Amino acid sequence: MAIDNAIYDGYLEGDEDAENKRLLVGFDRKGNPIEIYYNILDKDTVRVFHAMEYRNIHNKLFENE
Repeated sequence: MAIDNAIYDGYLEGDEDAENKRLLVGFDRKGNPIEIYYNILDKDTVRVFHAMEYRNIHNKLFENE
């Protein structure tokens, strides 16, 4: 699952509503890159509100690696 092999998991910088909005980039069971937006509700609970095939708009996160 994507959370087990995440290559990025962090807050969205530059998003005015990003106080509790996080982005996780990982891979689905077939090895395809996916993006997941979620909120942390408490120490045991997250709310996923967006999950789809990875889009290149997030490439800037990996430019300095």
